Amino acid sequence: MAFGFPAYHTKRYTFSDPRRNPREQVVEATAALGWSIKSESENVIRVAVGFNLWSSGERVTIVFDTPNAVTVTSKCLMPTQCFDWGKNKSNVQALLARLEKSSSSTNDESW
Repeated sequence: MAFGFPAYHTKRYTFSDPRRNPREQVVEATAALGWSIKSESENVIRVAVGFNLWSSGERVTIVFDTPNAVTVTSKCLMPTQCFDWGKNKSNVQALLARLEKSSSSTNDESW
């Protein structure tokens, strides 16, 4: 459980399959999770995660640091929310798990 104003969680991810476009993988993963893309630029995608019992929603920011790596940050929408009850970490882990699954399924099919 993170503590801060607002609460957040960040993790870096390196794509293992250089043949696939990282941006396409991120867009597919966010769609599969049911998250809606709110804005896109050359190096950043911002998505919204809906509210639930534990939070009033989060904003997930995916920054394309290098051609094969991203930094994923999930942050509570309410600036006064200092406890996230693990929701931001869960968001980041869900996205990274989906990216990993996408990458491994592509690798399995390639041989």
